[in-house]
This record gives sequence, C-alpha cells and structure tokens, in this order.
Amino acid sequence: MFSYGYSPWFMEGTLEPYVHYVPLADDCSDLEAKMDYYTAHPDEAEAIVRNANAHVAQFLDLHRERLISLLVMQKYFVLSGQLAAEPSPLRLDSGFSANAARNNWA
Repeated sequence: MFSYGYSPWFMEGTLEPYVHYVPLADDCSDLEAKMDYYTAHPDEAEAIVRNANAHVAQFLDLHRERLISLLVMQKYFVLSGQLAAEPSPLRLDSGFSANAARNNWA
C-alpha cells in the first residue's frame, strides 16, 4: 500500500489489505468488480469497515495524542542537541490532567 521508509503518525503501514481496506488497481480498473463483490458479500464489507474504524479509534483520544506529541518533541529535542539529557519519560497513565493540558497547551 504505502512505502514511506518510516511510520507516519496515522500508522498507515499497519493497515492490511482486505482487513482494513479494499485495494484497487492503480488505474481503478477493478473498482466495479470489487463493488459488485462486496455488494454481494455485505458481511465481509462490514468486517472491513469495523476494522478500519477500530484503527481510526486509537487516534481519537485527545489526551493520549497530546502526550504522544510531547514525547515525540522531547525525543526530537534530545536527538537534535537542544535538550542536554533525556528527562524521565512521561507516562500515559501519569494522571496528567486533560484540563490542565488544555489550559497550558492552547
């Protein structure tokens, strides 16, 4: 599907054909055939939709996404020499207040 050489934020590299999406030919020449197939096999189509929705759901937790963003920035600052030493890592279950983050982040 995708070949970035690294894993983007949305983790597209973890998506599997016929599990999370239905792959199409580059020119979409098989679009009609695949639509016909999944129209005739709605249970399979619904399973793919459920799996795709489950993949997206992991990115809908604003608290978790902000913490991950902070960890990414921390790692960047350490690796780029802008932060002398890596402080103790933030924990996703550290009791971090979403309201405090919202007030300090905005």
